[in-house]
Amino acid sequence: MITFDLRNHGRSGRSEGGYRVSALAADLDQLLTHLGVATAHLLGHSMGASVLWSCLELYGSARVRSLVFVDEPAACAAAPWFIAADSRDAGVILNHSDVGDFVSSLVGDNAAAVRRAFLEGMLSKDLPAADLDWLYERNLLMALPWGAKLLLDHVQQDWRDVLPGIAVPTLVVGGSHFPFF
Repeated sequence: MITFDLRNHGRSGRSEGGYRVSALAADLDQLLTHLGVATAHLLGHSMGASVLWSCLELYGSARVRSLVFVDEPAACAAAPWFIAADSRDAGVILNHSDVGDFVSSLVGDNAAAVRRAFLEGMLSKDLPAADLDWLYERNLLMALPWGAKLLLDHVQQDWRDVLPGIAVPTLVVGGSHFPFF
């Protein structure tokens, strides 16, 4: 099993650029090539699923044996042309008009509280406080504004055209409190 921190996440290297999901997909492709991985079972959680969708779009599925996607909608934010059914079917959690305000709040005067509230909103209310604190500390390893730029790119993606082309065994996982119906 191979697990890694994406660019500028956790304890990975820091870069000034590459705050796009497609850059993270390129990093994954380069890592698999560097390690000589010919085929792999890949799992992406949250934005990690978007990284895998981008990887499939850019590089195809020749080295992919199977996929697991956990807790990620096909589109996080409603594009201006979405009708209500598009938003529902894609699992949208933000309106397009709210995206800029949310990302701006991540680099504003109240950024720490916004980050904490965002993290808490994605987790079970039953999570022990010590675990929440540990996750928040990990979240703070992502420097801003880099994280805000990446989040902006991430939430503006719409993967609904990529998903039907997946031709390898795939498991999609979401719990009963999963916000992306």
